[in-house]
Amino acid sequence: MPQDDLLIEDLTVYQNIYYNAKMCLNNLTEDQIVETVNRTLIDFDLEEIRDLKVGNPLKKVISGDNGKGST
Repeated sequence: MPQDDLLIEDLTVYQNIYYNAKMCLNNLTEDQIVETVNRTLIDFDLEEIRDLKVGNPLKKVISGDNGKGST
């Protein structure tokens, strides 16, 4: 299922999650939003790529395998 339209390609993984959390969880304090974003990065095993830009279909920076690949 295409997910490209859900992400802003010029933002990092962290920034994309933060931006969406800020819009959807506007009832939380700033500290709670940051905590939620950090927990989400951990839960989805995205900590290692948190500062990478998402990229776009023509210039991919991250992929579905989190860059870890499989053998």
